[in-house]
Amino acid sequence: MPPKKVQSKQDAPMDKTNYIRERIEAAKQRKADAAELAELWSLNFSECPAERQFTIWLRRYAKDVIADGIERTAEWFDNEAQKAETSGTTFSRPMGELTAYATGVMIKKTAGDGALNGRKYTRVKSTTEEPEVGFLDESLRGDDDEDVA
Repeated sequence: MPPKKVQSKQDAPMDKTNYIRERIEAAKQRKADAAELAELWSLNFSECPAERQFTIWLRRYAKDVIADGIERTAEWFDNEAQKAETSGTTFSRPMGELTAYATGVMIKKTAGDGALNGRKYTRVKSTTEEPEVGFLDESLRGDDDEDVA
């Protein structure tokens, strides 16, 4: 067993200071990225979620994955609005449903990267339906995991 590296008392405060500086820089970068993503959202939709939503996404997904999720959500929304217009009706969705759709796109995009494989997910198709619970990778399912009917 290799010997443990002993840190001097002088090194410890510097490491903590560097760690704190790194966290501050990361938070500043997330805030700047959140502002850019909010602008992208605003260009596609009339209503924009709070900055907190973008910060949550940035803690879970890469910026390009989030941007793709926003773009694909806008594409879906435009297609549905066009179908409704053709049939003479209007199409509108609440903000929560749009952010849920975008999140679903992000989950699917990262699932192939192994980010969520084996972890349970819950998908709600609409606010009136029961949630669908399952596994992203059925081969990782344990014996104690049951199907939800």
